[in-house]
Amino acid sequence: MCKKLLQWLRGTPALWLVLAVELLVVGQAVWVVLQPPIQYSFTPEQLLPMTDKAGFDEEGRFGLTEWSDATDVARTPDMNLVAGHYRLTAEYYCPASYNGTGEPLISQFVLESIPQDATVGDAVLVDSSRTYAEYMLTVHGTDSMHLIAQSSGGIFTVGNVTLCQDMFWAWLTVAGWILLFAALNAMLILLLHASPATVMPQTRRAMLVVIAAALVATLPFLGQTAVMSGHDWIFHLQRIECIADAMRYGQFPVRVYPTAKSGYGYGSPLFYGELFLYFPAVLRLLGVGVLASYRAYLLAVNLATAALTCLCLHRMELHPTAVLTGTVLYTLSYYRVACLYTRCAVGEYTAMTFLPLAAYGLWLLYAERGNPKKAWLPLMLAFSGCLQSHMITTLLMALITLVLVMVWWRKTLTRQRLSAWCKAAGGAILLNLWFLIPFLTTQMTGLYQLGSAPMQGKGVELRSLIAQDYFVGLGLALGVGAFLLLLVGNIGEHPVGRIGMVALLVGVSCSVMSTNLFPWNALSNSRLGEMLQTIQFPWRFLSLATFCMALATACGIHLLLGQGRRSMWGAAVCLVLTLITATGQFPHQELWEDVARMNDGSTVQLLHYATVTFSKNGMDSLYLPKGAVWEKVDHFALAPADGVEVGEFTRDNGVTTVLCASLRDSEGYVELPLLYYPGYKVVDGPGATYLTANGMVGVTVPAGYHGTISVAFREPKRWLLADGVSLVTLLGMLVWPLWKKRRAISQKYTSGRVKARPDFFIAARPA
Repeated sequence: MCKKLLQWLRGTPALWLVLAVELLVVGQAVWVVLQPPIQYSFTPEQLLPMTDKAGFDEEGRFGLTEWSDATDVARTPDMNLVAGHYRLTAEYYCPASYNGTGEPLISQFVLESIPQDATVGDAVLVDSSRTYAEYMLTVHGTDSMHLIAQSSGGIFTVGNVTLCQDMFWAWLTVAGWILLFAALNAMLILLLHASPATVMPQTRRAMLVVIAAALVATLPFLGQTAVMSGHDWIFHLQRIECIADAMRYGQFPVRVYPTAKSGYGYGSPLFYGELFLYFPAVLRLLGVGVLASYRAYLLAVNLATAALTCLCLHRMELHPTAVLTGTVLYTLSYYRVACLYTRCAVGEYTAMTFLPLAAYGLWLLYAERGNPKKAWLPLMLAFSGCLQSHMITTLLMALITLVLVMVWWRKTLTRQRLSAWCKAAGGAILLNLWFLIPFLTTQMTGLYQLGSAPMQGKGVELRSLIAQDYFVGLGLALGVGAFLLLLVGNIGEHPVGRIGMVALLVGVSCSVMSTNLFPWNALSNSRLGEMLQTIQFPWRFLSLATFCMALATACGIHLLLGQGRRSMWGAAVCLVLTLITATGQFPHQELWEDVARMNDGSTVQLLHYATVTFSKNGMDSLYLPKGAVWEKVDHFALAPADGVEVGEFTRDNGVTTVLCASLRDSEGYVELPLLYYPGYKVVDGPGATYLTANGMVGVTVPAGYHGTISVAFREPKRWLLADGVSLVTLLGMLVWPLWKKRRAISQKYTSGRVKARPDFFIAARPA
């Protein structure tokens, strides 16, 4: 095969031109690596004053040595930079200061560039518990920049400032180009018709449709470096940043964000699955910008959604045209694209990736041409993927699945199907035990706020399902697709027709439940209704309705093609309407005002109609201890018991250390600036942690103790045990098929049906 490929390459000059361009790009990246790194270092004496109130303190730092209301304090001389990544470190002294209303005064380092291209709005907030700040800066072209120290009040002095080009990122860029071109060349070899390694025409069409659908779904972010939109985009970018910070501090798996809420910590991972966000978080650790990491994640999810939809519909034995139509309809559906851009619902659109897998598992289990023995694996993976993405989608999918199981109870109560359900449920529980045990432990305490509110007035209007006058809906294309299915006569007489009818009924039911016509108030007094209140918005049922209607459309096209009717026009209409409605949900940059470039730091600014600060301090108000009092409060002024004196505290790599002295004859306590979640332990010094009345982490102080006490998050032993069980389960699922295959081949060898071969990895041919 390799010899044929080489001969084919020799006879294809266009491919040699492509290879030449690729070599030039890689060569340019290697040339950058071989250049000496750019470095700048400034001492306090070299800083340029920006106010006449600046001076030197006892440690030699330069800035505001006394309380002052000056804004711009000092700046560095100009630095000439070329494109690349840079690591900035600035030493400082900035004790915590508060205004008359108790709000903390903020000091920061602002990066200003000339021309304003790569560093507009980038700001590094100063943490009063530290004495230095680090920042990763990306420069997109030749740039001249300087660093400005700014203060909103108080004492703020600056020490040494260093900036050094990050050559690790330069090498990573070389590796990235090589991997990208390797993937591109592999696709060319597989997809070009004249290639000796080309795939079958049907497979080629499927691959092209999957790639095209994913690229169109990601189109608004391809090539963008500054634009972000959506209702929840700040929260989810913060999640990525906080996961990266927690992993940087050695916490894995991540249970509590140590840097969120101004360092008070936030326990979102205890309530919300985020396994798949580890991918962009690892990219962040490698130096990729937070927005670029998110774009990579979005592209990966779109590819996975299109590929899984295509594969599952194909395995359900639909016509190739129906498979490809259903893939595009679902990937670019109105509601899914709304989740991508209008809502920026990362968890929900990630969970929607696994809905086709759940449908395929149910088809294997209950369809006439299915195979119940193989149904447990896709069902287990579907529910596991949803659980690790979005709890609400998992709840909705479990509810609809339970209804179908009850409707098909006669089929369910058979040995094969019960066995499949037990294996699927058991495998999903063991595989996700590492998340379920902390989740259930925290939920059962009843100490934390959870989102739940009446839903009756939050549903969509019935006409909005198709009319698209609301930010969520089904879209006109899926309505046309349902009509195509209804055009088929005697649907119940065909296996695919029965699948389509079930999908249509489930889709219509979920659509009705998403509207304000459904009697949610009547259910609110029941236990089921109380559970469903956690859904918050009835239109979340549209995630299930969207896939079911896309599946019904695919089934209708399949049946019309089988009857000789020309359903291609119907498929074309659906695809055109899908593209039109999808682009209607795309963000339009020309409508935005003052869009600034987003850089790579954890604290940057974006301008989107107004200045929005993206930092780890925002988050939301869910998952906090009930009655927590933490904002705008100096806890050290309130926290110590009588007879306990508290000194300075520091935060370093997720460890909070406080200096305290007990003058009591009995045990005292100190309340730390940490929101309480299970897992906080004293890692150095005496005492034990507990939940205070303010919802914070309290530490007992023995009588007469003088010294420091350090507290950090450490997983309880039962959580570690759950981690081990899930890891062993995963390894077993990966190793078992390989061992089973090897055993089958060995049995063939020993039975004499196949001649023994010296190399185990050579596939055995049947006799």
